[in-house]
Amino acid sequence: MAAPLSDITVVELTQMVAGPHAGMHLADMGAEVIKIERPEYGEIARNVEPKVGDESFYYMTVNRGKRSVTLDLKSEHGRELFLDIVEDADVVLENYTPGTVSELGIDYETVRERNSEIIYCSVSGFGQTGPRSDDPGVDFIVQAYTGVASMTRDTDGRPLRMGVTVSDLAGAMYALQAIVASVRRRDREGVGDYIDVSLSDSLLSFLSTRAGHSFATGEPFPSVARSHVYFAPEGIFETADGYIQISTVTEKHWEKLCDVLDREDLLERPEFETIDDRCQHRDELNEILEATLSERSAEEWVELMKERGIPASEINDTQSIWEDEHTEARDMQFDVETESGETFPTIAYPVKHETWEWDGDEYIAPLGADTESVLKSAGYDDDEIETLREKEVI
Repeated sequence: MAAPLSDITVVELTQMVAGPHAGMHLADMGAEVIKIERPEYGEIARNVEPKVGDESFYYMTVNRGKRSVTLDLKSEHGRELFLDIVEDADVVLENYTPGTVSELGIDYETVRERNSEIIYCSVSGFGQTGPRSDDPGVDFIVQAYTGVASMTRDTDGRPLRMGVTVSDLAGAMYALQAIVASVRRRDREGVGDYIDVSLSDSLLSFLSTRAGHSFATGEPFPSVARSHVYFAPEGIFETADGYIQISTVTEKHWEKLCDVLDREDLLERPEFETIDDRCQHRDELNEILEATLSERSAEEWVELMKERGIPASEINDTQSIWEDEHTEARDMQFDVETESGETFPTIAYPVKHETWEWDGDEYIAPLGADTESVLKSAGYDDDEIETLREKEVI
């Protein structure tokens, strides 16, 4: 069965993470994604070290399955080529600084004159409107601005940012779902759309119940640090050889945990009787539990807890997780091939469909590899393409 978006063409003007990540998953779902890049240099991520062969790991991670076309969009010829390409496209996806596409003459209003049903999605740090719309869309800045960094702190109380570029990924996911929703409406009603995706809006949406706490109490959500605010015992605990995460969110979990640790005596102590009691005496309880947990390894404790249905996990890092048997069973790693023939592992498309199986696209397009074929599809002949090349438009 054909991939869900196999009849969709996306023209992508993106760089770094948010836009490319959204475009990659559109390609994963079958869309033809044509990435427009600068002649000679390509987008910023192509030059981020380290490299595998001549290809940047950064670029390869979020750009598989796309075609690469080089255009000098600052030239009149380049602008016209772009408009010719999007004339038969379904989607334009861009994450330039707000105002850039207007300066280049390839904004939504201009594109819509050539393609009235185009779906044009702009991804930026703070959106196309508002007092901060011109601010750079740097992920860690967005984490700080939205309050995300306030909820995890080090032992000195200093706010910490998340290790993953969470606002980039949040923006990518909202762009992806908005594009698919707009495609469906266009197919039903024959209308295009302009989509304004802000990383800050996206991450604010991810605050979810944390914001709900503030709405209800008028207070900031407290720092979670090593433990959950509403449950105990819950958090990161030290064992004989490392750390594990334990999350007891029901009374049954608590009873089973005491049994596994051979500390049924804790069930009789009034200061640990309810979840609220345990939260109030969290520090005392954690100290007791860690004294027992120090008697065995992390692996042993996790196995014992999983057998009893207690939520628990070892704490992997970004290397060890790919050696985990469950990750392997879920086929979450996928190798792509560089232009030089070397292979590089990337993260596979994460969704499993019953009626369609993602078989992966091993292709990482060398810069400009598809320029000629895309332009021929747009109606340009060999002589015209050679002239464009001589003028360094492509």
